[in-house]
Amino acid sequence: MFIPDVVQGNQVGFIKGRLLCENVLLASEMRYNVLGQRNFWTLNSTTSDSWIWRRLCKLREVARPFVVCDVGSGVTAKFWHDNWTGHGPLIDLVGPLGPQTVGLPIDAVGLIDCQHDDSFIWKTDLHAPSNIFSAAKTWLALHPQNHIVPWYKAVWFKNHVPKHAFICWVVAWNRLHTRDRLRSWGLSIPAVCLLCNSHDESRAHLFFECPFCGAVWRFFTGRANLFPPAQLMYCLIWLLNPSRDKNTTLIIRLAFQASVYAIWRERNLCLHTGVARVFDSVLKDIQLTIRARLDPISRITELHPSAPSVLRTWFSLFQS
Repeated sequence: MFIPDVVQGNQVGFIKGRLLCENVLLASEMRYNVLGQRNFWTLNSTTSDSWIWRRLCKLREVARPFVVCDVGSGVTAKFWHDNWTGHGPLIDLVGPLGPQTVGLPIDAVGLIDCQHDDSFIWKTDLHAPSNIFSAAKTWLALHPQNHIVPWYKAVWFKNHVPKHAFICWVVAWNRLHTRDRLRSWGLSIPAVCLLCNSHDESRAHLFFECPFCGAVWRFFTGRANLFPPAQLMYCLIWLLNPSRDKNTTLIIRLAFQASVYAIWRERNLCLHTGVARVFDSVLKDIQLTIRARLDPISRITELHPSAPSVLRTWFSLFQS
Protein backbone atom coordinates (compact mmCIF):
# COMPACT_ATOMS: atom_id res chain seq x y z
CA MET A 1 0.00 0.00 0.00
CA PHE A 2 2.90 2.35 0.58
CA ILE A 3 4.85 1.73 -2.65
CA PRO A 4 4.74 4.88 -4.84
CA ASP A 5 3.53 3.00 -7.93
CA VAL A 6 0.60 1.57 -5.98
CA VAL A 7 -0.11 4.98 -4.50
CA GLN A 8 -0.37 6.51 -7.96
CA GLY A 9 -2.55 3.75 -9.37
CA ASN A 10 -4.91 3.15 -6.46
CA GLN A 11 -6.17 6.31 -4.78
CA VAL A 12 -8.86 4.43 -2.89
CA GLY A 13 -6.47 2.15 -1.03
CA PHE A 14 -3.88 4.90 -0.67
CA ILE A 15 -6.20 7.41 0.96
CA LYS A 16 -7.77 4.94 3.34
CA GLY A 17 -4.45 3.36 4.33
CA ARG A 18 -2.72 6.67 4.92
CA LEU A 19 -5.41 8.45 6.85
CA LEU A 20 -6.86 5.67 8.98
CA CYS A 21 -4.13 3.11 9.65
CA GLU A 22 -2.33 5.14 12.30
CA ASN A 23 -1.03 2.03 14.04
CA VAL A 24 1.06 1.18 10.99
CA LEU A 25 4.71 1.99 11.70
CA LEU A 26 5.23 4.30 8.73
CA ALA A 27 1.98 6.17 9.33
CA SER A 28 2.92 6.68 12.99
CA GLU A 29 6.38 7.93 12.01
CA MET A 30 4.87 10.42 9.58
CA ARG A 31 2.42 11.62 12.21
CA TYR A 32 4.93 12.30 14.97
CA ASN A 33 8.14 13.14 13.07
CA VAL A 34 6.75 15.02 10.07
CA LEU A 35 3.36 16.33 11.16
CA GLY A 36 4.12 16.97 14.82
CA GLN A 37 1.63 19.40 16.37
CA ARG A 38 0.66 20.93 13.04
CA ASN A 39 -2.78 20.46 11.53
CA PHE A 40 -2.64 17.95 8.72
CA TRP A 41 -5.53 19.60 6.86
CA THR A 42 -3.99 23.08 6.70
CA LEU A 43 -0.21 22.70 6.61
CA ASN A 44 1.65 23.55 3.40
CA SER A 45 4.07 21.06 1.89
CA THR A 46 7.47 22.25 0.66
CA THR A 47 9.76 21.18 -2.14
CA SER A 48 12.12 19.67 0.42
CA ASP A 49 9.43 17.22 1.55
CA SER A 50 9.47 13.69 0.17
CA TRP A 51 7.52 12.86 -2.96
CA ILE A 52 5.14 10.57 -1.12
CA TRP A 53 4.37 13.25 1.50
CA ARG A 54 3.69 15.89 -1.15
CA ARG A 55 1.51 13.38 -2.98
CA LEU A 56 -0.41 12.73 0.23
CA CYS A 57 -0.96 16.44 0.78
CA LYS A 58 -2.41 16.77 -2.71
CA LEU A 59 -4.99 14.11 -1.88
CA ARG A 60 -6.26 15.84 1.25
CA GLU A 61 -9.16 17.59 -0.45
CA VAL A 62 -10.16 14.31 -2.09
CA ALA A 63 -10.17 12.40 1.20
CA ARG A 64 -11.51 15.05 3.55
CA PRO A 65 -15.25 14.61 2.83
CA PHE A 66 -15.01 10.94 3.81
CA VAL A 67 -13.16 11.30 7.14
CA VAL A 68 -15.59 11.74 10.04
CA CYS A 69 -14.50 12.24 13.64
CA ASP A 70 -16.31 10.19 16.29
CA VAL A 71 -15.70 12.37 19.33
CA GLY A 72 -14.79 10.59 22.54
CA SER A 73 -12.58 12.36 25.05
CA GLY A 74 -11.95 15.25 22.66
CA VAL A 75 -8.19 15.14 23.22
CA THR A 76 -7.30 14.80 19.54
CA ALA A 77 -10.46 16.09 17.84
CA LYS A 78 -10.05 19.57 16.33
CA PHE A 79 -13.12 21.71 16.98
CA TRP A 80 -12.82 23.74 13.78
CA HIS A 81 -11.01 21.44 11.35
CA ASP A 82 -12.35 17.92 11.99
CA ASN A 83 -15.68 16.76 10.62
CA TRP A 84 -17.39 15.77 13.87
CA THR A 85 -20.84 17.12 12.97
CA GLY A 86 -21.32 14.98 9.87
CA HIS A 87 -21.76 18.12 7.76
CA GLY A 88 -18.11 18.93 7.19
CA PRO A 89 -15.52 20.92 9.16
CA LEU A 90 -16.99 23.92 10.95
CA ILE A 91 -14.30 26.19 9.50
CA ASP A 92 -15.73 25.44 6.03
CA LEU A 93 -19.28 26.16 7.19
CA VAL A 94 -18.72 29.48 8.98
CA GLY A 95 -15.65 30.78 7.13
CA PRO A 96 -12.21 31.91 8.33
CA LEU A 97 -13.67 34.56 10.68
CA GLY A 98 -15.61 31.96 12.64
CA PRO A 99 -13.00 31.42 15.39
CA GLN A 100 -12.70 35.16 15.97
CA THR A 101 -16.47 35.66 16.07
CA VAL A 102 -17.13 32.78 18.45
CA GLY A 103 -14.05 33.40 20.57
CA LEU A 104 -12.57 29.92 20.21
CA PRO A 105 -9.00 29.61 18.89
CA ILE A 106 -8.42 28.01 15.50
CA ASP A 107 -6.63 25.03 17.07
CA ALA A 108 -9.21 24.50 19.82
CA VAL A 109 -9.82 21.02 21.22
CA GLY A 110 -12.28 20.08 23.91
CA LEU A 111 -11.99 17.71 26.86
CA ILE A 112 -15.04 15.59 27.55
CA ASP A 113 -15.62 13.26 30.47
CA CYS A 114 -15.66 10.13 28.35
CA GLN A 115 -14.08 6.67 28.64
CA HIS A 116 -13.13 6.14 24.99
CA ASP A 117 -10.73 8.06 22.77
CA ASP A 118 -11.56 10.02 19.67
CA SER A 119 -11.66 7.92 16.52
CA PHE A 120 -11.70 8.76 12.84
CA ILE A 121 -14.08 6.87 10.58
CA TRP A 122 -14.16 6.53 6.81
CA LYS A 123 -17.75 7.05 5.61
CA THR A 124 -18.92 7.54 2.04
CA ASP A 125 -22.20 9.01 3.32
CA LEU A 126 -23.88 9.85 6.62
CA HIS A 127 -25.87 6.62 6.62
CA ALA A 128 -22.93 4.28 5.92
CA PRO A 129 -22.02 1.83 8.73
CA SER A 130 -19.15 3.18 10.82
CA ASN A 131 -17.32 -0.15 11.07
CA ILE A 132 -17.39 -1.24 7.42
CA PHE A 133 -15.18 0.07 4.61
CA SER A 134 -16.30 -0.49 1.03
CA ALA A 135 -13.75 0.11 -1.72
CA ALA A 136 -16.53 -0.13 -4.31
CA LYS A 137 -18.62 2.61 -2.67
CA THR A 138 -15.54 4.78 -2.23
CA TRP A 139 -14.68 4.36 -5.91
CA LEU A 140 -18.20 5.37 -6.93
CA ALA A 141 -18.07 8.36 -4.59
CA LEU A 142 -14.76 9.47 -6.14
CA HIS A 143 -15.92 8.74 -9.69
CA PRO A 144 -19.65 9.48 -9.96
CA GLN A 145 -21.28 7.84 -12.95
CA ASN A 146 -22.22 10.13 -15.79
CA HIS A 147 -25.17 9.75 -18.11
CA ILE A 148 -24.81 6.57 -20.20
CA VAL A 149 -24.58 7.33 -23.91
CA PRO A 150 -27.30 5.71 -26.04
CA TRP A 151 -24.81 3.68 -28.09
CA TYR A 152 -23.08 2.18 -25.03
CA LYS A 153 -24.30 -1.38 -25.64
CA ALA A 154 -23.27 -1.21 -29.28
CA VAL A 155 -19.66 -1.05 -28.08
CA TRP A 156 -19.61 -2.97 -24.79
CA PHE A 157 -21.85 -5.88 -25.74
CA LYS A 158 -21.56 -9.46 -24.54
CA ASN A 159 -18.77 -11.46 -26.25
CA HIS A 160 -17.00 -8.38 -27.62
CA VAL A 161 -13.25 -8.45 -28.30
CA PRO A 162 -11.78 -6.10 -25.65
CA LYS A 163 -9.15 -4.39 -27.80
CA HIS A 164 -11.63 -3.92 -30.63
CA ALA A 165 -14.26 -2.46 -28.28
CA PHE A 166 -11.71 -0.09 -26.78
CA ILE A 167 -10.70 1.32 -30.17
CA CYS A 168 -14.37 1.74 -31.08
CA TRP A 169 -14.95 3.62 -27.84
CA VAL A 170 -12.04 5.93 -28.66
CA VAL A 171 -13.37 6.43 -32.19
CA ALA A 172 -16.86 7.20 -30.90
CA TRP A 173 -15.47 9.97 -28.69
CA ASN A 174 -13.32 11.23 -31.60
CA ARG A 175 -10.05 10.78 -29.73
CA LEU A 176 -8.00 9.02 -32.40
CA HIS A 177 -5.01 11.04 -33.57
CA THR A 178 -6.22 11.37 -37.13
CA ARG A 179 -4.40 13.78 -39.40
CA ASP A 180 -7.07 16.46 -39.29
CA ARG A 181 -6.78 16.60 -35.48
CA LEU A 182 -2.97 16.61 -35.57
CA ARG A 183 -3.01 19.49 -38.04
CA SER A 184 -5.46 21.41 -35.84
CA TRP A 185 -2.85 21.19 -33.07
CA GLY A 186 -0.30 22.91 -35.30
CA LEU A 187 1.62 19.91 -36.65
CA SER A 188 2.94 20.34 -40.17
CA ILE A 189 1.97 17.00 -41.71
CA PRO A 190 0.22 15.97 -44.94
CA ALA A 191 -3.57 15.91 -44.75
CA VAL A 192 -4.19 13.17 -47.30
CA CYS A 193 -5.59 9.78 -46.28
CA LEU A 194 -2.93 7.06 -46.23
CA LEU A 195 -5.32 4.37 -47.45
CA CYS A 196 -6.84 6.03 -50.52
CA ASN A 197 -4.48 8.97 -51.22
CA SER A 198 -7.37 11.01 -52.57
CA HIS A 199 -9.12 12.72 -49.64
CA ASP A 200 -8.14 14.36 -46.37
CA GLU A 201 -7.95 12.01 -43.41
CA SER A 202 -10.55 12.47 -40.67
CA ARG A 203 -12.69 10.25 -38.48
CA ALA A 204 -15.65 10.56 -40.84
CA HIS A 205 -13.46 9.73 -43.82
CA LEU A 206 -11.86 6.64 -42.26
CA PHE A 207 -15.21 5.32 -40.93
CA PHE A 208 -16.40 4.79 -43.67
CA GLU A 209 -16.29 7.44 -46.41
CA CYS A 210 -12.91 6.23 -47.65
CA PRO A 211 -13.38 3.85 -50.62
CA PHE A 212 -10.99 1.30 -49.12
CA CYS A 213 -12.50 1.42 -45.62
CA GLY A 214 -16.07 1.53 -46.85
CA ALA A 215 -15.49 -1.60 -48.93
CA VAL A 216 -14.35 -3.50 -45.83
CA TRP A 217 -17.49 -2.67 -43.86
CA ARG A 218 -19.86 -3.11 -46.81
CA PHE A 219 -18.54 -6.63 -47.40
CA PHE A 220 -20.15 -7.80 -44.16
CA THR A 221 -23.34 -5.75 -44.32
CA GLY A 222 -23.84 -6.74 -47.95
CA ARG A 223 -23.51 -10.45 -47.17
CA ALA A 224 -26.19 -10.09 -44.49
CA ASN A 225 -28.36 -7.93 -46.79
CA LEU A 226 -28.28 -5.08 -44.27
CA PHE A 227 -28.17 -1.35 -44.95
CA PRO A 228 -26.60 0.62 -42.08
CA PRO A 229 -26.52 4.43 -41.95
CA ALA A 230 -23.49 6.02 -43.56
CA GLN A 231 -22.71 8.35 -40.66
CA LEU A 232 -20.63 6.75 -37.91
CA MET A 233 -22.64 7.81 -34.84
CA TYR A 234 -25.94 6.84 -36.47
CA CYS A 235 -24.35 3.52 -37.35
CA LEU A 236 -23.56 2.91 -33.67
CA ILE A 237 -27.23 3.44 -32.80
CA TRP A 238 -28.21 1.12 -35.63
CA LEU A 239 -25.92 -1.57 -34.21
CA LEU A 240 -28.10 -1.80 -31.11
CA ASN A 241 -30.54 -3.85 -33.18
CA PRO A 242 -29.21 -4.45 -36.70
CA SER A 243 -31.05 -7.73 -37.34
CA ARG A 244 -33.90 -9.86 -36.04
CA ASP A 245 -31.57 -12.85 -35.93
CA LYS A 246 -29.42 -12.77 -32.78
CA ASN A 247 -26.53 -14.64 -34.42
CA THR A 248 -26.42 -12.15 -37.28
CA THR A 249 -26.59 -9.29 -34.78
CA LEU A 250 -23.59 -10.64 -32.87
CA ILE A 251 -21.56 -11.22 -36.03
CA ILE A 252 -22.32 -7.78 -37.46
CA ARG A 253 -21.29 -6.12 -34.20
CA LEU A 254 -18.06 -8.11 -34.14
CA ALA A 255 -17.48 -7.31 -37.81
CA PHE A 256 -17.99 -3.60 -37.23
CA GLN A 257 -15.50 -3.47 -34.39
CA ALA A 258 -13.01 -5.73 -36.16
CA SER A 259 -13.26 -3.52 -39.25
CA VAL A 260 -12.65 -0.34 -37.24
CA TYR A 261 -9.68 -1.94 -35.49
CA ALA A 262 -8.21 -3.32 -38.74
CA ILE A 263 -8.65 -0.01 -40.57
CA TRP A 264 -6.84 1.95 -37.87
CA ARG A 265 -4.12 -0.70 -37.68
CA GLU A 266 -3.68 -0.69 -41.45
CA ARG A 267 -3.52 3.09 -41.45
CA ASN A 268 -0.72 3.02 -38.86
CA LEU A 269 1.17 0.34 -40.80
CA CYS A 270 1.05 2.53 -43.89
CA LEU A 271 2.25 5.49 -41.87
CA HIS A 272 5.22 3.75 -40.26
CA THR A 273 6.28 1.30 -42.98
CA GLY A 274 5.09 2.98 -46.17
CA VAL A 275 3.64 -0.36 -47.32
CA ALA A 276 -0.07 -0.72 -48.06
CA ARG A 277 -1.63 -4.17 -48.20
CA VAL A 278 -4.29 -5.16 -50.69
CA PHE A 279 -7.96 -5.29 -49.74
CA ASP A 280 -8.16 -9.11 -49.74
CA SER A 281 -5.35 -9.41 -47.16
CA VAL A 282 -7.03 -7.01 -44.76
CA LEU A 283 -10.39 -8.71 -45.21
CA LYS A 284 -8.88 -12.14 -44.58
CA ASP A 285 -7.35 -10.95 -41.30
CA ILE A 286 -10.74 -9.66 -40.16
CA GLN A 287 -12.46 -12.91 -41.09
CA LEU A 288 -9.89 -14.99 -39.20
CA THR A 289 -10.27 -12.78 -36.13
CA ILE A 290 -14.05 -13.06 -36.10
CA ARG A 291 -13.92 -16.80 -36.79
CA ALA A 292 -11.58 -17.29 -33.83
CA ARG A 293 -13.92 -15.32 -31.57
CA LEU A 294 -17.01 -17.24 -32.67
CA ASP A 295 -15.49 -20.68 -32.13
CA PRO A 296 -15.68 -20.73 -28.29
CA ILE A 297 -19.12 -19.10 -28.41
CA SER A 298 -20.32 -21.85 -30.74
CA ARG A 299 -18.97 -24.55 -28.39
CA ILE A 300 -21.10 -23.14 -25.59
CA THR A 301 -24.26 -23.10 -27.73
CA GLU A 302 -23.64 -26.76 -28.63
CA LEU A 303 -24.68 -27.58 -25.06
CA HIS A 304 -28.15 -26.31 -25.99
CA PRO A 305 -29.26 -28.21 -29.13
CA SER A 306 -32.28 -25.96 -29.63
CA ALA A 307 -30.06 -22.88 -30.08
CA PRO A 308 -28.86 -22.29 -33.67
CA SER A 309 -25.10 -22.41 -34.15
CA VAL A 310 -23.45 -19.03 -34.61
CA LEU A 311 -20.73 -20.66 -36.72
CA ARG A 312 -23.37 -22.06 -39.06
CA THR A 313 -24.65 -18.52 -39.57
CA TRP A 314 -21.09 -17.31 -40.11
CA PHE A 315 -20.22 -19.85 -42.79
CA SER A 316 -23.57 -19.56 -44.54
CA LEU A 317 -23.36 -15.78 -44.91
CA PHE A 318 -19.88 -14.40 -44.40
CA GLN A 319 -17.30 -17.04 -45.31
CA SER A 320 -18.59 -19.31 -48.00
